[in-house]
Amino acid sequence: MAISMEAYRKVLHKQIRDGTLTEKTARSYISCMENLCEHLKALSESSLPVTRYYHWCFVDNFEWLEGFTARFGLVHFDTATHARTIKKSGEFYSRMIAEHGVTEEMAAEVEKEVYPNG
Repeated sequence: MAISMEAYRKVLHKQIRDGTLTEKTARSYISCMENLCEHLKALSESSLPVTRYYHWCFVDNFEWLEGFTARFGLVHFDTATHARTIKKSGEFYSRMIAEHGVTEEMAAEVEKEVYPNG
């Protein structure tokens, strides 16, 4: 069994594309990730045959409808130079893996984030 994370993808995509990403949506996504971590922990302690977890997109890529304007990746892809840079979300995801979940310290850091559209 494999699990793929696509929750909030359409809402995030639209809000990122049109510049209206809100703090509420961003925090909802973080909450969803925290809940997902709890579920993954429970799965790992069960006898279910879960072998892997997939984040929606590792690196920014070309979307057929939006080109390179949709930025879902944990790693930013510069289309001019082809350079790849880890985003804050990628750093968060890396820490989440290292800590085997979202710690209270990590959640508190996210709480301090300022989002440009509310």
